[in-house]
Amino acid sequence: MSENQLLLNPKISLEERQIFENLQDHFEKEFGGEGFFFVPSSGSSKGEGESAKLIALTRDAVANSAERFNRYFQAKPDDNWGLVLPTFHVAGLSVLARANLTKARVFSSDWTPQKMQEWLTKNQISFLSLVPTQVHDLVQHKVEANTSLKKVFVGGGALNVNLRDSFINLGWPIVETYGMTETCSMIAIKEETKFFKVLPGVEILVEDDLLRVRCNSSAHSSIQMKNGKIQIVRFEDGWVRTEDRVKLEHQNNDLYLQFLGRASDYVKILGEGVSFIELRAKIEKIAVEFSIKPQKLFLMSIPDLRKENMVTLVIDQSVDHSLADRLVERFNQVVRGYERIHKIVKVNQIPVGELGKVKATELKEMVLKQLEPEKA
Repeated sequence: MSENQLLLNPKISLEERQIFENLQDHFEKEFGGEGFFFVPSSGSSKGEGESAKLIALTRDAVANSAERFNRYFQAKPDDNWGLVLPTFHVAGLSVLARANLTKARVFSSDWTPQKMQEWLTKNQISFLSLVPTQVHDLVQHKVEANTSLKKVFVGGGALNVNLRDSFINLGWPIVETYGMTETCSMIAIKEETKFFKVLPGVEILVEDDLLRVRCNSSAHSSIQMKNGKIQIVRFEDGWVRTEDRVKLEHQNNDLYLQFLGRASDYVKILGEGVSFIELRAKIEKIAVEFSIKPQKLFLMSIPDLRKENMVTLVIDQSVDHSLADRLVERFNQVVRGYERIHKIVKVNQIPVGELGKVKATELKEMVLKQLEPEKA
C-alpha cells in the first residue's frame, strides 16, 4: 500500500502548511501512514477560530469515483484528457485517477483561454474539466470548442444560466456537475435536463430539506482545528451531510436533485423567505451585461434589527463606483421590495479559493468587521 499523500497548493503560507501537516500527523497517529490522500476542502464554511478542513480520502474511494465516471461516460484508453485544474484539489486528482484506470493519456496546460482551442486541437482532447470562472473567460474571449471534445465537465460552483447558454452557443458540449471533496468529485450531473441526475450507485437522503449522500467514494474523515483543538469527524456510516437544500424529483426510474441553495443562503427578511441563490443568479446576469466579472461581486445577507436580514452587495474596489450604482439600480428594478439591495460594501479583494469559489464565511466576517464602526 502507498504512503499517505498531503495535497497542498504550493503557494500557501508556511503557517498554513504547518497547520495542515499538524492535522495530518494527528490523523496518522490513529489511522496509520498508508492508503490515504489528504485534500483541503474547497468549501467556503470556515468560521472564526477554525482552520480549513482537511479531508481524508482512501485511495480506494478515489478509484471508485473514477470507475463510476468511466463506466457512466464510457471512457476508453484512446480518450485523451485535458488537465487545466490543480491536482491538489479533488477536481484535478479525479482527472488523473480516471485516466489512470483506462490507461488514457493526460495533457496538462497552464490556463490561457486565448490558446485553449489550439491546445485542445493539437492534443485531440476528449474530456475536459473546468470551473465557472474558466467558462466565463472562454465566453469573454469567444473561444469555440474543437470537434474532438466529447464532454466538458463544469463544477465547483453554480453556473449562471446566461453564461451556460453562451458557452453552448460556442459549441462546448457541457455537462454541469455536482460533487464535493467528501465524495471524491461528482455524484450528480446535468446535461439537457432541468435538474441534476444522480449517478448510479449513489444513495440520497433529504432531512429537513438538507441533502445527505452515501456512495463507495465517500470520505473516511474530516480533520479540523477548532479553538486550538484538533477534531476528527468520521463518516463511519458512509453518509456525508451537506448544507445544500434540495428537493427530489423522480423521472423514469431516475432520481434528480433540484437545488434550492445553501442552508445559509435561505433567510427571512421582513418575515418573507428569500433565496440568495436566486438573487445571485439575477445579479450575475446583470453584471455580465455591464461587463463586470462575476468574481468581482457577491450578494449576501447581514443581520438587521428591523428586517431580520438585509440584502447587501459586496463589490471589489476595482469596480467603478458609478457602474456599481447602475448595477444596483437595475437589480432593484427586477426584484421584490424586500429583496432590494440597501447597502454596498467595497472591499480590497473578494477572497476566493483556487477554483474561483468565493470564501463566503471569510468574506462575511470581513464585511461585518468593516461595518462595526457604523454601529458604534
